[in-house]
Amino acid sequence: PAYAGIPVTHRDFCSSLHIITGHERPDKDGSLVDYELLAKLSGTLVFLMGVKNIGEITSNLLKHGKDKNTPAAVIERGTTQEQRVVTGTLEDIAVKVMESGVKAPAVTVIGKVVELSEKLNWFKKGPLAGKKVIVTRAREQASFLVEKIELLGGEAVEFPAIKIVEPENYEKVDSVLDEINRFKWIVFTSVNGVDYFFRRMKIKGIDIRSLYGCKLCAIGEATADRLKSMGLDLAYVPEKYTTSYLLAGLLKLVQPGEKVLLARADIASPELYKGLVEAGINCEDLVVYRTVPEAGDKDRILSMIKEGKIDYLTFTSSSTVRNFVTNIGRHNLEALKGIKIICIGPATEKTAREMSIDVTAVADEYTIDGLVKKITEI
Repeated sequence: PAYAGIPVTHRDFCSSLHIITGHERPDKDGSLVDYELLAKLSGTLVFLMGVKNIGEITSNLLKHGKDKNTPAAVIERGTTQEQRVVTGTLEDIAVKVMESGVKAPAVTVIGKVVELSEKLNWFKKGPLAGKKVIVTRAREQASFLVEKIELLGGEAVEFPAIKIVEPENYEKVDSVLDEINRFKWIVFTSVNGVDYFFRRMKIKGIDIRSLYGCKLCAIGEATADRLKSMGLDLAYVPEKYTTSYLLAGLLKLVQPGEKVLLARADIASPELYKGLVEAGINCEDLVVYRTVPEAGDKDRILSMIKEGKIDYLTFTSSSTVRNFVTNIGRHNLEALKGIKIICIGPATEKTAREMSIDVTAVADEYTIDGLVKKITEI
């Protein structure tokens, strides 16, 4: 009731609360609920799990003299993102519940305090209220997107398609870190790249001050913020968070003879490395972490999709697209019809279309905030 803006007691309306089962054992001989007594009480009546018997409950109270105009409310799935409140009077609440299709779990509140529901309702419904959004991002990174969806009233359904893990071995990483001052530029294309790079530096006992004189470059707001949180300055962040913009900017900034290090994933696109090398820049591509498939609960997700319980499907990288398709199977892609599919950027969209997925929209800003904004717009 509190989540529906209903205080069960209030100094202006009532001073007592009575909690009654709304669903007794069907094999019992008679009922232990004294409706004659309940009808005389001026306090708030709360019936637990009584949706199925709402008609019987209200008719018994009316039969024993309870005022037909007594306010009443039924709260379905209270405290969850699917919460729904139906209000009326003792006389018509049963009909309203039936017409609204309210189902268990739900509680029924009868009493004058129900009148405060609209005024005290603090559990506001956001633009994604009642919507379910599949999040395919790696579990380690999903929390930020999940939080954004829930703050807007939606329900995030986590189905991580990828998992972030360490390199198979650190031989090459260690050899690069031992001579890190050979590089004039270090380019990070993800938060994961930053985390794994500096984690290995710490394990090896390499002082972060050894990067003095090295210019740092980041693609994406989150990646840049992670570096800044470590007290590091950035020499370049492209205006648009795409590989082509990053490459164009680096080609203007990197001077002849300066060596560039790309700290990235094992499945990173070769476009950046290839573009730098072809321009004559001395560049080294270093795998600091790997992206591997995550199985997930395929049966649960497929069941929700086929039953029409999913409203949005989000992809935050090409790897999430590929592994999602692998997980559910290409033969099940037909079931995605009717679901709005949102991609974080054009590269992800391109992969999705290549996998025969009909993309609904692409974020205008290639960030998690941009992705969420696009969801609310369509």
